[in-house]
Amino acid sequence: MAIAELLAEAGQVLGHDYPEFVYDDRPLAGDYLPAFAFHSLDAADFAAKLAFLSANRYRTVSLDDAVAWIEGRAPLPPRAVVLTIDDGRLSTWSVGYPLLERFGMAATAFVIPGYLEDGPPRPLPVDPFAATVDERRDGRTALRWSEIEALHASGVIAIESHSMLHRKVVVSDELDGFLAPDWSGPPFELPLGPDEREAWTAARRSEHAGTPLFRAASVFLADAARPVRPEVSAACERLVRNAGPGFFRDRGAERRLTRALRAAGPLLGAPVDVEACRRWELETAKATLEARLPGKQVRHFCYPRGRGAPRAERLVAAAGYASACWSFLPAAASNRRGRSALRLGRLKHDFLWRLPGDGNRPLRDVLAGKLTRRLRGGTGY
Repeated sequence: MAIAELLAEAGQVLGHDYPEFVYDDRPLAGDYLPAFAFHSLDAADFAAKLAFLSANRYRTVSLDDAVAWIEGRAPLPPRAVVLTIDDGRLSTWSVGYPLLERFGMAATAFVIPGYLEDGPPRPLPVDPFAATVDERRDGRTALRWSEIEALHASGVIAIESHSMLHRKVVVSDELDGFLAPDWSGPPFELPLGPDEREAWTAARRSEHAGTPLFRAASVFLADAARPVRPEVSAACERLVRNAGPGFFRDRGAERRLTRALRAAGPLLGAPVDVEACRRWELETAKATLEARLPGKQVRHFCYPRGRGAPRAERLVAAAGYASACWSFLPAAASNRRGRSALRLGRLKHDFLWRLPGDGNRPLRDVLAGKLTRRLRGGTGY
């Protein structure tokens, strides 16, 4: 999947769908606002990018500023860029906040309120330039509410909505596997039933080892969704529980689970109202953040995995959002005056190195770096 995504990205680059600065070093024309998406933050890499922006006099602007410019209500400063950080991972606090503050820059963090944790703020590193982050562990470690509150108060990182649970819903009875105790992905990658309001915490993953995982998609992309029948999940979980902790070390574990699943009867329940689920994700995230952050008005939304659909745009606007961020969108269709602020495209942060200025990097080096990171098991973000 990771290599397929990279190949798709390379195809978009070769198709000349990216903004002009990606292809040549001419000064920015001023009719396109570059925006970049980060997830896990590596201190050395993030510091180098901020240093490059600073040395070349780029200005980080807020999404409020971006929307005002797109709608023709206000100008932007020269060499304006937008920085965004998705998912609300720990490195947003431990790496992003101190480095942005050090360079006098700002960013927007799109967080998932349903996964935010309680507890005191974790200590910030003495030297943020030397902070080390394990990308996979970072993807499983959510920010705490206390850290979110501190970021909001600082004004360095604006807090906005990435939906309440970043929900994936089951769209087919095509089996993708079973939940094992050592499952190591981000918790929001596990599909939820459309009516579920409980996040997949670490404790819950442990309690539900064996639950079947069917083909799923973001609720903002799904045409229809069907819940897994409780009897099916219960049969698989019971088999794992009764067998004891060594169950998944057995080579035949998945075969035994598949038999238990098939014996439990129909796999999925009746279709559910996915539009109602989308509304809940949008409205509950906004209301939850505003209730926890003094004086906060949540005005900006980022689609899970940066992928939206036209059918969701009406719901985003109706929920009170002024903008919606995607991942890549063709430069001709986004981030220009007169375009829709509900379609803000972002480039992955590697392409920041293609901005004009001293120290920028050739496009071939940017693509080679992304490939190297993919092959080493990184996300490519």
